Amino acid sequence: MEEISTAEVSLITRFFEARSMAGITQAELAARLGMHQTTVGRFELGELIPTPRRTKMWINALVAEIEHKEASLMSAKRTASELQEEVGQ
Repeated sequence: MEEISTAEVSLITRFFEARSMAGITQAELAARLGMHQTTVGRFELGELIPTPRRTKMWINALVAEIEHKEASLMSAKRTASELQEEVGQ
């Protein structure tokens, strides 16, 4: 296996942290990317280093998945607030 650079390790670490903090599973991200979960796992383990173009695609997919989760949470929050008002908090 080819040695990975410090910059690649940093990118992988930050990618993993962002995905984890957002509560997005490897499977969710893989589905958005149209690939198998093990591919995302191999990337996060440093076993697979995508091309710069593909790396951008992965990061864009991660951002899109975070935005989707954020929109879902905002909708759930509105519904919960409406329920709170209905029952008098």
